[in-house]
Amino acid sequence: MKKNKTKNIVSFCFASIFSLFLSLGCDQLQSSLHDEMQADLIKETGSPSVLKNSWYYNGSSSTDLTEQTNAFMKIDFGKKVALKELGGKFLISYASTETGGNVTCEKSLNGGHFSSDFNSYYLDMTPVISVLDGKTPKDGKLTVEVNVSGFVCDEGDQTGRSVQAYSQKIAVKPLYSKTSGLTFGTKGAREGFEYSIPFETEISLSADAALSSEKKTSSFELKGLSEDKKSVVFIAKENLANEDFDEKITLTGILPASTGEPYKMQFSASFIPGELSNDVLGDSALSNYSLSQIMVYDKNSNLYVRVYSKDAIKCYGKHNITVLVDSSSKNSSGVMTQKVSWPKIDGEWPQMFNIASKSVESEQTSVDAEISTFVAEDGKVTSFLKYIGEDESLTYEKSSVTSDGSEEISSTLTQDSSWYYDFGTNVLYYKIPFEKIGASAGDTLRVCVIRSVSSDASSTGGIAECCPSAAVTLDNGSKIAADSTWAGQSVIVDMTKALEYTIE
Repeated sequence: MKKNKTKNIVSFCFASIFSLFLSLGCDQLQSSLHDEMQADLIKETGSPSVLKNSWYYNGSSSTDLTEQTNAFMKIDFGKKVALKELGGKFLISYASTETGGNVTCEKSLNGGHFSSDFNSYYLDMTPVISVLDGKTPKDGKLTVEVNVSGFVCDEGDQTGRSVQAYSQKIAVKPLYSKTSGLTFGTKGAREGFEYSIPFETEISLSADAALSSEKKTSSFELKGLSEDKKSVVFIAKENLANEDFDEKITLTGILPASTGEPYKMQFSASFIPGELSNDVLGDSALSNYSLSQIMVYDKNSNLYVRVYSKDAIKCYGKHNITVLVDSSSKNSSGVMTQKVSWPKIDGEWPQMFNIASKSVESEQTSVDAEISTFVAEDGKVTSFLKYIGEDESLTYEKSSVTSDGSEEISSTLTQDSSWYYDFGTNVLYYKIPFEKIGASAGDTLRVCVIRSVSSDASSTGGIAECCPSAAVTLDNGSKIAADSTWAGQSVIVDMTKALEYTIE
């Protein structure tokens, strides 16, 4: 009896499953089998894909690419393929800096060529970059819908079968923030000293990648990629300590993801006996406030500070750029904490250069000098030097900021369509005489640069960007975020974490 009962249960289960199978119907079974067969067929035939949905061209946002020829995007198929008849088009769209609106256009394909193993096709992208003239598409960026067809499988049982068409939107971006005006420090640059060239994305290097220089032909050697693969590292092969020279560095074998042929680029650079920092907040959402690096060096008994931005430096009215200096030769403080008594200088009342609603120095350091550049609501640029004098009193003087180390920026700036005032340069030069801060050979100076939404006597301020960012924290000790609420910020400035420079 027990055995028969078990048999009945099994029979019942089988009948139930069979009934369920019948209820699903042949159509669903056929659909499932069709999907599996289709997936196997695609796998055997090959399917087009691009490694990333971003393609980086060989230039910066200001590079005119209308005549460039080496521009290929790698389309992978996973199988050996052949081309029967190329079909498709490019649909390009971008934001125009000239009109402020969106522009769309259609371009025909311009062919391409296969990789050596015929598993990939290098699609010619020159029709796309032909619209990149270095000024019209905003930030040198655009979007292109790539439509390509006409390939057939060329291996295995599916030889001759058509490969599905490729249709995908691709973001087109510059590979470099800039290719000229690079700055490298030579202070302490002895044999083995490392330098790096930054990129806007991760890259790889081809097996035959190489680096060469135009003037000092035997001074540099390619080392490889940085840990994050966003910089190429090269080293000094000889002692370059404190040398001052301009150089052209040529790098070959550059391979961003999705690129067909390796890039070659020549970079114009200045090597200066100074110290550098590129420790910035660097949030792309605040690109108009960006700092990329600062450099400190001395010449003719003056301290020079160069403030670099990724793009042209711009400010809204009532914003400022402030350079803070701490000298190891002075133990005094007060530049940031002493109550301000604003004097009239050369017939003008200086603005309040608050970097935040409340800013204090950390206990370990002092701020002995400050230069602030203020952009008024009408675009007029004014700069003032504030420092602790020999008698421990706070002194104010009219100062200057230049775009090239010689020409003073003092006139009213031009306002662009975004309501920013444009300095027309991506680097500002500041000069502080050693005598003003009581500094001399052997002294260590510390420098921090802050960009802030500035204030006059009746409003609050806050920090938008700083370098080195490690030197500035909120009053609770947390790091400043680039998207933090500016108005009402209270910050602590710790100059022990600022960029250090020792006068020789």
